[in-house]
Amino acid sequence: MSDKTVLVVDDDESIQRLVKNIFENNDWTVYVADNGLEGYKKALKLGLSGGLDLIVSDMDMPELNGLQMKQRIDEAYRNYNLFSHFILMSGNPRPMGYIGLYVMKGMQPFFDYLFDAAKGDLEQWRYENVVE
Repeated sequence: MSDKTVLVVDDDESIQRLVKNIFENNDWTVYVADNGLEGYKKALKLGLSGGLDLIVSDMDMPELNGLQMKQRIDEAYRNYNLFSHFILMSGNPRPMGYIGLYVMKGMQPFFDYLFDAAKGDLEQWRYENVVE
């Protein structure tokens, strides 16, 4: 088992699998959650049981969106002196609308689904998910 852990939070199963595969192919231990509320609960559990290196989350999800989830995690982690890096991603065709919100919250904007990191995984995803 790897010493690098990531929690992938996305309500789109195909994107969740793609991001999970990218990290697993680079020797990360990957946990997944299907929405913001589940992601928040898993982040707390994983953080308290030994740490979580990275959280990669979709922005638009049911229950809690990515930003709401991040804010709750930050508040809870502060109480326990925990920290995890966080990447918010979006498949929104107009993600630039989020820039002001991210910058106001002191976050580095990140708007792609990490496709450049795994071209082979992307081609497989396209093959499985794109209907012509």
